[in-house]
Amino acid sequence: MYYLANPGHYHETLILDIAGGTYREDWIDPASGSVITSRTFTHQGGKKEFRTPEHTLDIALRVKRIP
Repeated sequence: MYYLANPGHYHETLILDIAGGTYREDWIDPASGSVITSRTFTHQGGKKEFRTPEHTLDIALRVKRIP
């Protein structure tokens, strides 16, 4: 069994249920480990929509609460 990767121009939307607070959102290139984009946001709690930046193959999201 194998996986065929098809590079392209992708955008996705993720919806996560997170607690209220201030967070840092990092979009990461898994192949290199480098941060593509980063931002800080405040959320009241509940569902939060995250839109990926344009990417060609894989992307990872890291959401970290800021104390």
